[in-house]
This record gives sequence, C-alpha cells and structure tokens, in this order.
Amino acid sequence: MSRTRRLADMLRAERRRLADDLHRSRSGLGESGAPRAVAGFVVAKTVALGHRCLRRAAETVVDRRYGIRTAGMLRPDSPGDTPDPHAAYAYQPVGLRRFRAVVRACATTPSATTFLDLGCGRGRALALAREHGFARVVGVELDPGLARTARANLAAGGSTAVVVHTGDAATTAVPAGPLLVFLFNPFGPAVLRRVLDRVAEQASGPVTVGYVNPVHRAVLDDDPRWERTVTARWWSVHRLRRPPGPHPDDTGSS
Repeated sequence: MSRTRRLADMLRAERRRLADDLHRSRSGLGESGAPRAVAGFVVAKTVALGHRCLRRAAETVVDRRYGIRTAGMLRPDSPGDTPDPHAAYAYQPVGLRRFRAVVRACATTPSATTFLDLGCGRGRALALAREHGFARVVGVELDPGLARTARANLAAGGSTAVVVHTGDAATTAVPAGPLLVFLFNPFGPAVLRRVLDRVAEQASGPVTVGYVNPVHRAVLDDDPRWERTVTARWWSVHRLRRPPGPHPDDTGSS
C-alpha cells in the first residue's frame, strides 16, 4: 500500500472517530438546560474544527504527491448568482477519491476524450485528469489569479499538455469530439443553465457531465436534453441526449 493511501486511510479513520466522539458526547451531556446546550455547542465546534484540519491535511497529501499547490478554500465577494450573475461559488479542490469515482462512473475512454473543467480554480482536477491519460485537458476559470495559479501548477509534468483559459465558461468555445465536462459546483443555477446551453449547442460528439457536489442538479434533471445515468451521495453523472442519425465521432476518434 502506498504512503499516500495509508495517510488517506488514517485520515478517514480519524474522521470517523471524531464523529463517534461527537455522538457519545451529545448523548452524555445531561437531559436539559443551558449547560447541555453550551457543552453541545463546544463539542460540535471542536469536531467541525477537527474535520477541517483533516480535510486540509488530505488536500496537502495530494498536492505533495502531484507537485502542485491547490489546497485551501477561497470565498468570492459575491457568491452564486447574486448580486453578480457571473460570480462563482467558493473555490475548493476536489478530493482524489471523489474525482476517481466520478471519472470511473462517467465510463468514457480517456485516450479518446477531452476533459473540460469549467471553473477549474487552481487546477487540481486538471492535474488528476492528466494523470488519467485524457487525450486533451482543458480548464476554464473566470478569476485571473486562480487561472494563473492553475497554469503554474500544470507547467511541468505529464505528457499531455494542459490548456487553461481565462474567461466566462458560458461563452468559451466547446472543444470538438467526445467530451467529459467536469463541474465541482462552480456556478449558481442561472449561470449553470447558460453553461449547459453552450455545451449542448456546440457539442460535436458524445458529452458526459460529471457533477461533484451537485447542489443544482435539478437544472440538469429538468432539461430534457440531459439524461442522468448515475447518482451517488456527493456526485452525479449526466449524458447529453443525441438526435437520431449517424455521428462521425461515434467511433471514438478525437
């Protein structure tokens, strides 16, 4: 077992232990009254802090393995769709296990597929996609600072070149051929609709969407152009329904 795998297992075990401690502490804090409420609040905050520390440690482990710097969360001044309809949600790097689970569920052929990360942040998913052997790896990020960091993270290593565009995901050109669109809850519902419209209109081959933390999954579920094929606790997979007739990319060539 690799060192990274051992550390990840240790972090998961510690997280379970903290959750068990919280449950036992709440059960033994008394029947009623302010002391129980105060003690419960302290325990909850302590466990939440422990979870954040463990999550940051796990992010650091992945960064060291891939020689990148993507750990930590950044919150924008105006999250979601208000007051700025183009604003993105907070940046946070995707976990290694969750990324691998989503890519596996998408059931694409990496060597014949372009990986497109919309709202790519500092480039964690792009680095992981490069390792998975995708034919092309493309990121789009609205924030110029995050885009620069992503380019720096991906400047070296791997045989697949990674391209990071700075701009609006709803107006960026969609790569041709088979496509895996990766989303880590980057937008509010209004922006997500515009992005999906752009993808559906410009797609020239099979399109699969891997949506991590699918807060606005209803946007895809309510759109008849998209079919949900896999659902898990923290992610979902959707495919673009294709009109009848032959398609040149059905052979898997990129």
